[in-house]
Amino acid sequence: MKDREMTLIDWQKQYGTEEGCVQALIERRWPEGFRCPCCGHDGGYSIKTRGY
Repeated sequence: MKDREMTLIDWQKQYGTEEGCVQALIERRWPEGFRCPCCGHDGGYSIKTRGY
């Protein structure tokens, strides 16, 4: 599925903040929650020194 192009105004309306955008990306990447592709473990964490 190809996403439609989005203007800056559309982006701001949909996500509002960078944090909102990051959360949307996480939900899209792992819609049923994070799971390691190698072992299947569901415990993950973000590395704060790398941003998100």
